[in-house]
Amino acid sequence: MDHWLEMKAKMAAGEEEATKTKKRKRVVKRRVPKAPIDHMVAWPFGSGNYLTPAQLAKRSPECRQYYALSTFIDAKLRAYEQALIRQYNALGYAEDEIEVTNSDSEEDATVVQN
Repeated sequence: MDHWLEMKAKMAAGEEEATKTKKRKRVVKRRVPKAPIDHMVAWPFGSGNYLTPAQLAKRSPECRQYYALSTFIDAKLRAYEQALIRQYNALGYAEDEIEVTNSDSEEDATVVQN
């Protein structure tokens, strides 16, 4: 029992230490090179799992739920790629915003002030 209490105390101390050195997140803009944009134009994102409503009705509820989730994610990724392509066509370059912690080193990126 004493060993268990000691381990619990050590874990609690570790959690307190982790909260003290909490990493700050920031938004960083990066320019997307032309090669990935060209690839997005040539090969638009799509998972390729397209089912008709009749085919989908024959599947299990879990399969239909997975299919709905995967088509939702596909639509989000396709919209993201299309936004980058539109930005590249309008401005001549595309910028992608990513979230980084203070431990990540970002030399060639510019920080966005909120």
